[in-house]
Amino acid sequence: MQGSDAKYFTVEGKHREYPELFRTAIQSGLVKPTSGKESEIDSWLMRIGWYRYQQRWDQHPGSFLPLFLHKFVRLWYGTESGSFVKQIGLGLCSIFVLPLALVSLWMMRSIHKIVFVTMSTIIVYFIILHLVGLPEFRYVFPLFPLLLLLASNMIIDLRKHVSDEH
Repeated sequence: MQGSDAKYFTVEGKHREYPELFRTAIQSGLVKPTSGKESEIDSWLMRIGWYRYQQRWDQHPGSFLPLFLHKFVRLWYGTESGSFVKQIGLGLCSIFVLPLALVSLWMMRSIHKIVFVTMSTIIVYFIILHLVGLPEFRYVFPLFPLLLLLASNMIIDLRKHVSDEH
């Protein structure tokens, strides 16, 4: 549900926007379970997320591409708190680490195929999890050690290349 609209990406946005979303969803027939069981509430929240996607499709079908691009970019810098300092910090880390990591990964494809496939699969898994689910920091966090490892490998390769030339 949180990933169904950019208005819900942050804690502040959820507090401000969820009441209206819940109200319209309930008016549309998505009745909140009365049992209080977490599984039923989770199911209800999932249906509300689908409801929001359906609203988006009916009202602005062309908005899906910008939403998914926004979610993809937030994968590398966004936090649920929306804290400017934290998002800048993550963004700067990503700017320096991500390109090196992706180049390193790409260079591994012919030399270390198993490593390339394994690392690519893990990265794609977390990207899909982020795009489908929640655009929150905690879902991209497991990628950073892997990206740092790949970026370090690229720096080592670059240093070897430079020292070989001299």
